[in-house]
Amino acid sequence: MGAFKRIVENLRFALWWKHLIPPVLATIYFTIAINGTPFTESLIQIIGFIPVIIGVAGLGYCLNDLSDYKDDQAVGKKNIVLVLSKSQLLLLILFLIGCISFPWLYLDLNQFVALLLGAQLIVYLLYSFPPLRFKERGMLGILSDAFYGHVNPILVTIFTFVIISETYFWDVALYPIGLIVFWAMSKGIRNIMLHQLDDRKNDLKTGSDTFVLRIGALKSVNKINRLILPIEITLVSALVFMASTILPFFYVGFLVFLFFTWLKFNGPKFLVMPRRQFTFKFLYFMNNFYEEWLAILILMFLSLDRPVFLVLLVIHLILFPHIPRNFYLDLKDIGKNLREL
Repeated sequence: MGAFKRIVENLRFALWWKHLIPPVLATIYFTIAINGTPFTESLIQIIGFIPVIIGVAGLGYCLNDLSDYKDDQAVGKKNIVLVLSKSQLLLLILFLIGCISFPWLYLDLNQFVALLLGAQLIVYLLYSFPPLRFKERGMLGILSDAFYGHVNPILVTIFTFVIISETYFWDVALYPIGLIVFWAMSKGIRNIMLHQLDDRKNDLKTGSDTFVLRIGALKSVNKINRLILPIEITLVSALVFMASTILPFFYVGFLVFLFFTWLKFNGPKFLVMPRRQFTFKFLYFMNNFYEEWLAILILMFLSLDRPVFLVLLVIHLILFPHIPRNFYLDLKDIGKNLREL
């Protein structure tokens, strides 16, 4: 149990379970709506794919820790390599590879998925290890992190669960998939820049040459607010309205999220809010949509036509209990803001 606890803590399982897994599950839920997949088959597919998600995410963290353990040791950061023996680390890597591999005995491993999984491993290695080590090569580090952390997991999910013939792909599917790629890339760029902003003191200590350190913290924040976030919101808005052709009036859920966020951020006081506070207010808010709202909204709208999927909604909330808890806390903040007007 001691080794298992160390693995869970140092692989930051709780972190990526909350932040990386929900958008992938939301993608699966939407493919269920597209395909009209029966409820029982949907559950089997989700249960079969979750180990793949865990394996891919865990392997990425493991390889990154393996390449960074000396730097992390120097600044006192958690690192899986520093708490496991070599044999335990090897067993962990083999277990994660098994999580990625064995579900394909049931799931459809088509040529697109095989290529994307291969690309995931290659980018992991290029990002983390010398001689290239994209992590410390400015924009290459930003783009590669966005690819393996945000773009590729969504593509693997789409090509696993959506049946796309070659003709259909080139004639119809290329446009929405291209839009998804650009949206996920903008989302990934914003998040890795925010991560580098948070970690810049440690990066300075270890001499890491990150994109944020190259251009400076203030310029990074300004780029996010003035360029990346507007592009991201525009693209996700387009995708939401496209999704409404599958789930009618789905865009209403997105508008409710925006209004809810406006209230939570004390929108009526925006005009008198200090500039510094306003500058840092919106950096993370879209993550709340992807990580907490999106899957819930898809299941709610799916359940309007197929009520049995309310069962899956309940299961999702059980797997992610922080979602209803955060919603309750946000409602309390909104009530407080409204009382202070």
